Amino acid sequence: MVEYQGREFVEDESIMGASEKMIFYIKEMVANISSQPPQLLNPFIMAKLDVESVRNFVFPPVFKEVNRFTVRKYGVPGGASIVKDEREALVGTAKATLRLAEKKKTVKDVAKDIKCNLTANTGHNGGERKITPPVLLEVYCNMTELVRLRSELINAASETAILQKIYNFQVEKCGKAHLEPLIDESISFPSLFDPATAEQYINYTDDGPGHQCNIGLAISEFDPSLLTNLNYKHPDAFKMSVLT
Repeated sequence: MVEYQGREFVEDESIMGASEKMIFYIKEMVANISSQPPQLLNPFIMAKLDVESVRNFVFPPVFKEVNRFTVRKYGVPGGASIVKDEREALVGTAKATLRLAEKKKTVKDVAKDIKCNLTANTGHNGGERKITPPVLLEVYCNMTELVRLRSELINAASETAILQKIYNFQVEKCGKAHLEPLIDESISFPSLFDPATAEQYINYTDDGPGHQCNIGLAISEFDPSLLTNLNYKHPDAFKMSVLT
C-alpha cells in the first residue's frame, strides 16, 4: 500500500473500524427518522432516502457559507464536541424508547403515531407527507457491502498512486514533465436549481462531508460531487453511505 491524496479521509478507522459505533449510528439514524418531526430531521440524510420520501420532504434553503460541513475543519467535530453529539443522540433514543415502553404501544401503534406526526407537521394544506424510514435489515446489509467496497476502493486508490508515479517518471524521461495525470476541469452537469440562485444555496446531494476534501481519485475528472461522502472522519458520511 502506498500513500495517495486524501488517504486520511477514506481510510479513517474511528467509525469504520469499530463495529459497535457503526451499529450505534445506524440505530440512532433510523430512530430519528422514525420518531422526529420533519423540521428536526437532517436534510443531508433525507436526501439519501427513497424517491417518494425525497419528493415529499421540504428541504430548507440554506446558504453555502453556513454549511456545517465547511464551518469546521473538514466538517469534523473536535474531540469533546463529537462525544457530546453521540451522548445527546443516545439520550434522545433512550427517551423515545422509554416513552413507548410507558405507553405499552405495539409496532403498529407506533407506525400510526409516526404517520399522524408527519401529517400534523406538513405544510401542504393538510395533506399527508409520507416519509418512509429505512428498513434496519437493509441498512445493515448496506453496511456490510460498504465495508467491502471501501476495502476495494483503498486497494484501487493505492494501485492508481503507483501507476501515477510510473506515468510521472515516463513523461519526465520523455521531456513532457508538464503533462498532468489528472485533468483539472471536470465535466459540467446542468443543475435542477434556478441558475440565478443555484450557487448560493446548499445542494444536499453534492455539499456533503467530503465535498471539500482533496482525494486523488480519477472520478474527480468526471464529477467531483461523487466524492461528497468519502470523508469517514464524519459520522454523517457513514450514515449517507449506508443509505445509498
